[in-house]
Amino acid sequence: MMWRPIRVRHWATKLLLIAAVWGLTALPALPVQAQGGTINDLLSLGANTVREVQETIPLLQGAIQETMQSLVTQLESLLETISQTYQENLSVTLSSLDTFTREKFTDLENLLDRVNDKLQEDVQLISQEAQTIIRAARDELEQLATTLQESLSSVIIVGGETAAFVVDRTFHNAIVLISLLILGLGLVAFVWSLFRRGLPQGGLTRTLLLAFMGIFIVVFGSIALVPSVRAFVMTNTGLGLKQRLEKDQLVGQPKLLRVNPDQFGVNTLDELEIWGSSLLVNNAPPTAKIGTQTVTVKSFQPDLLVLDVSSLSVNATGTLNIVLTYPDNVELRGSVRIGVPTATPAPADLIISTMTFQPSQPQEGQTITASVTVTNQGGNAGPSTVKWFPCADLSSVEKKPVPALASGQGLAFTFTFTFTSARTNCQMQAVADFDNQITESNEANNLKQTAITVRAGPTRTPVPTTVPSRIFTVTVTTGDEFGAGTNANVFITLIGADASSGEATLDTANFDDFERNTTTNYTVDAGRNIGTIRQIRLRHDNTGFAPGWFVGRVVVRNNATGAQVTFNINRWFARDEDDGSIDRTLTP
Repeated sequence: MMWRPIRVRHWATKLLLIAAVWGLTALPALPVQAQGGTINDLLSLGANTVREVQETIPLLQGAIQETMQSLVTQLESLLETISQTYQENLSVTLSSLDTFTREKFTDLENLLDRVNDKLQEDVQLISQEAQTIIRAARDELEQLATTLQESLSSVIIVGGETAAFVVDRTFHNAIVLISLLILGLGLVAFVWSLFRRGLPQGGLTRTLLLAFMGIFIVVFGSIALVPSVRAFVMTNTGLGLKQRLEKDQLVGQPKLLRVNPDQFGVNTLDELEIWGSSLLVNNAPPTAKIGTQTVTVKSFQPDLLVLDVSSLSVNATGTLNIVLTYPDNVELRGSVRIGVPTATPAPADLIISTMTFQPSQPQEGQTITASVTVTNQGGNAGPSTVKWFPCADLSSVEKKPVPALASGQGLAFTFTFTFTSARTNCQMQAVADFDNQITESNEANNLKQTAITVRAGPTRTPVPTTVPSRIFTVTVTTGDEFGAGTNANVFITLIGADASSGEATLDTANFDDFERNTTTNYTVDAGRNIGTIRQIRLRHDNTGFAPGWFVGRVVVRNNATGAQVTFNINRWFARDEDDGSIDRTLTP
């Protein structure tokens, strides 16, 4: 049997044959991808941050929620760009990148750490400081994402076993399209040849032709569909090559990325997290030391070690080294700062420690003096108020301001009151922090009360109806409050059991009436017999500078009979105080 040369007559078949022979020369040494590395670590850190932020967003409200959603969107887009650029070469270390890209990736890593740290400190981002930091991170990420996406949009990373190569993305995509085109044309040519001419009936020619068809399909199919084959072709031919990235010796070796938290107070932490890559050797953790003390590795994963620091003994503050030691004395080093924890101030606790009064057995018409002591038995307290009630149903007694009280400090206050009627089972009360100005450890112990009895006064001699009762002495006491006095014109109407007087002006010629803490007598002629005094109407015309008036007491005495009625008022007659009234009808 004679060997006959294969004659290739059609130009397309010749082109396919040349391409197949070129592809066969590239096939024998396909690369094997290295595993692990810092690009993968960066993507893992970013994915963890996205997950943390997404879990936090439902806890937020308002504008900060929108800010966090924007941050997630930008970060997901940037991570997708990085992943698409480096594809199967995620083991490329940051130290092997060009200066610009390395700096930007480092900025991204620092930004992610900052966001994670702030979420751990303030998961709901309640504080203004936390919201400000997150907004700044969002703005920084927006600028960083724009810069990185622009620099990475035109390139893609392909690689071999010991190096990665930056190639033009357009050229990379063009090779895919050309390979698919050549593969398609080849398949069309094969099919056309088979149907038009058929295969040789036997012998070496038939075998070689079938082998050529199979190799052609494998080569160009691999170039179009298998990234590692395409990377091998590009890096060995220089097609579209822009830069070579050396995969340094750290690939696959332990690497410490961050310590969480990187600072904590003395005796305030039980666990310390060490994040990194390839942290286990032969699926076993390293030994760990903080300073000179060996600590236990509680749990471990390839990218996370959890150290037990509950028994860590620290006598001083400062920075301590963290040393992870592997076989063959390979060490990873980090640091953590130990500080003095800020003590949480103890809450205040205000109580009424004592409440006494004199006389101990008061009677109707008698003025009693009560001494009330407010004591702070908790942490330091700010200003507050105290109020005293001669009886629980008598609310007209003043409240007094209480200055700031240190822990254990007490302060006494004096109150006076005149009972106008007899009472049984009267519950005298004093209330600390009456206006709830202080956050206390115990809000239920501010009240102190005691039961007292007010005895009936001496029996009054009835006033004969024939005795005229038209002339009265009205005694007015202005209180001792700041600004209690008034320059307004003051008027009074006496309301008796039988009739009422006309309105009388209370004024003393050539005398400054109603000054603070003064008592002045006035004579009022009712014009007729009005009987026993039941009520008075007291008002002023709100004229003059600072017309508000604090009235302490008014006593009305019948000059003919000597009978007197006391009105304990202790209220403001002022538009800007109390209930804003300057005209009241009062009952003793």
